[in-house]
Amino acid sequence: AWLDNHLVAAGWVQSPLYAGTVTILTTYTGAFTNFVIDGDCVISNGTWTHLVNAATPVNRLNVTINGDLTIGPAGRIDVYGKGYANGAGPGGTAGASQSSPGASHGGRGGYVGEAGPATYGSILTPTNLGSSSSSYAYGNAPGGGAILLTVYGTTDLGGLISANGQPGLTYRNLGAAGGSVFLTTDYLTGSGTIQALG
Repeated sequence: AWLDNHLVAAGWVQSPLYAGTVTILTTYTGAFTNFVIDGDCVISNGTWTHLVNAATPVNRLNVTINGDLTIGPAGRIDVYGKGYANGAGPGGTAGASQSSPGASHGGRGGYVGEAGPATYGSILTPTNLGSSSSSYAYGNAPGGGAILLTVYGTTDLGGLISANGQPGLTYRNLGAAGGSVFLTTDYLTGSGTIQALG
């Protein structure tokens, strides 16, 4: 399912019977577009994500929920490998020859005896995509995407919110950087997982 970013929904219920993926078409081109849910949002099963980023990295998931957000154990918001690609990004390792150090974002990537690029972004308001690692000999690992959630009620997380970068394809091409998860909520409960690993 593809969800236009200009819509405003009264509420959202994703039942336990739905195991598909909802792609939310929000973007960032100097300012964010936003999908708004006026009431409560329930993701019992299935996945929310954003589009893969190509040469112009504009796709990021940005949702405002004016009620509560409930993510069940089988529900997930996941932008795995949807950040910068082909060695791009402020912490990317494009042009690496035989070996590629891990890409950087909030932490610095690297390789044995070889530091990766400098870090970038904000630890307080993370909105950046993860950078990619790449070498001509061993391929490309794209970084993690970006998730921005503003919840004016309670977030009950039983599932997963994740912006992981893709691991390297071999020991000579280390992994991409994780992206961003920026969750603002009145209350946070549950035993689920929030991660942006690289």
